[in-house]
Amino acid sequence: MPTFSKTLVSSLASASLLAGLMALSPAALADRDHERDRHHERHDRRDDRHDRHDNRYDRMHRPDRVVVVKRPPRGHRVVEYHGDRYYYGGGRWYRPQGPDYVVVRPPIGITLSFLPTGYVQRSWRGTRYYVHDNVYYRRAGRSYVVVERPW
Repeated sequence: MPTFSKTLVSSLASASLLAGLMALSPAALADRDHERDRHHERHDRRDDRHDRHDNRYDRMHRPDRVVVVKRPPRGHRVVEYHGDRYYYGGGRWYRPQGPDYVVVRPPIGITLSFLPTGYVQRSWRGTRYYVHDNVYYRRAGRSYVVVERPW
């Protein structure tokens, strides 16, 4: 093999080794870890989105858009909480906004005397929860209170 070729091969091998070592540098490892974390973060977010849109528990809730109606459905129920009125009807919660009503999630802690139609019972560590539209309710005496997701 001519000297020129040996030098070229040696240079290419050195460049390849240097590239491999640079891939293991702290900055490169940090970039790789950052990409891995971003992937897991996206994956976790996707899992959470899937959970929010699970058709068994969440037929109507769409957090990525605002739903405005002129009035709550006929036969709605009114629940007051900290001086604010919330309306429940047709499987959704509403709150007045100007002359209209906006579909909202009920606040944590609101207490009501009924459970939404179509709820599903779930137990977690010995406590029974009632789930509808990805909202969790727990019995409190003769009423039900909206609670945070327990798990």
